[in-house]
Amino acid sequence: MSATVLSPHTYTVTKPSLLGNELHVIDEHRQVRYRRPSGKLGLTSSRRLVDHVTGSVLWQPARGGTSASATASRRELVSPEYFIRVALVDRAGFGSTEYRFTYAEEAFLWRRRGRLGFDCDCIRVRDGAMVATVDHSFWRRGFGKVTVRPDPEAWPLGFTDFLIASAIDTVEALQAGG
Repeated sequence: MSATVLSPHTYTVTKPSLLGNELHVIDEHRQVRYRRPSGKLGLTSSRRLVDHVTGSVLWQPARGGTSASATASRRELVSPEYFIRVALVDRAGFGSTEYRFTYAEEAFLWRRRGRLGFDCDCIRVRDGAMVATVDHSFWRRGFGKVTVRPDPEAWPLGFTDFLIASAIDTVEALQAGG
């Protein structure tokens, strides 16, 4: 009997409008799965990841959903949907390219692939397994692609949503010099 090979899921993150700040997360079937709506007058992003169908907020920055609580060394995302709070912490200090976090008692980290770009890999600390990747695009309208690799034992509730929200957040922190 052969083992079942699970294929990764790739999500394209793009801006529907050239001048807007709203982001759409599109699945492999070209359906908008998640949105990150723009803020006041469309000038800023609200930093919330919203389910496109239900409109429910899946993940948002701590302290009321604004990015004001974020620092270069520590950012927190909370989920009103799953009742979870996760902190992304830069433990290595200034100039680091790693953000560590714990989800369902398992340690992970987002690590920048190179010094110049914003491509990142998410790695499970326990065994070094690749969990997700970000392929950022400077030239395409929007953000790039987030690929989530499935776990044969199944990811915990809300983990895929969190990986997408934290991928976007991590790349934006790196772009801002964090």
